[in-house]
Amino acid sequence: AAPAPRGEICPLCHQRVEKLKSHKKKCPQRQVPCKLCKTHCSFETLEKHMRDECENRDVNCNKCDAVMKYKDLNYHQLCQCECGLVRCQNDGCGWSGFPRSEAE
Repeated sequence: AAPAPRGEICPLCHQRVEKLKSHKKKCPQRQVPCKLCKTHCSFETLEKHMRDECENRDVNCNKCDAVMKYKDLNYHQLCQCECGLVRCQNDGCGWSGFPRSEAE
């Protein structure tokens, strides 16, 4: 008969490991907080989260190139961006025209 496998199964990554306690400290599936938003995600997805998903990541406005948090971008582009187009405030009017920087 074959000898019994050594080690334990990690409950996070399901790999057989020799020393579970030390493995858990470096397991790619361990939960870590995002430095920007404090949301917990796995260590191996943290970089993608911070680059592509985090609401608090820095982004540039594609109109004026200003830097802001992703969560603030929509409001900035609709209401603050100097390069954004002014929209008519009358109900039902879909007009938009000159850049906000030229508005009075």
